[in-house]
Amino acid sequence: MIVNMFNGYSQLSLTIQRLAVFYKHRDNLFYPPWAFTLPNILLKVPIIVFFRQLFLIQQMATGIFRLIAGVCRKMVIAHTGGSLTLLLVFLLGDFILPKETLTSSLKKRWFWIGTAALLGFTILFNILFTFALMYLNRNLLHALFTITATRKPQAIISKKQARNVEGDQEEGKESLRRYNKLT
Repeated sequence: MIVNMFNGYSQLSLTIQRLAVFYKHRDNLFYPPWAFTLPNILLKVPIIVFFRQLFLIQQMATGIFRLIAGVCRKMVIAHTGGSLTLLLVFLLGDFILPKETLTSSLKKRWFWIGTAALLGFTILFNILFTFALMYLNRNLLHALFTITATRKPQAIISKKQARNVEGDQEEGKESLRRYNKLT
């Protein structure tokens, strides 16, 4: 499980690098967001399909890290969120049952409960990733996660005020020319 979770962690960087192209396509209405999500899921199916739970763990891990990358959209923030997710999964995700307490029917039941839970989380994370791509605005998130100290101050004025300022500058240039002619 640990190896598969770290394999899914690589999806953070890959997804964030592809987001710029995706946003251009989305804004120009080339294709819907689900067309970006679906190939990422389906391309991994033939590779690991015979491993059952290992396949589902891999799909769940890539789904959760794609979701984190889709929501965070900045490399530093996404890696912090991914590390926090790994920490929480490792701390809260495992519990050990002594082998003596497990009967064969209980073992089979827990296997299928775990398999169903992994499949459910895989579907949930990929749907949430699709919704994140669909509804989160690129410019809004950029404004939220940009540090204000690195921004250059910019004054925003109306067109009317800009014309007044330009007119005042022209008047100032004329008066300076008249003064220079007099001296």
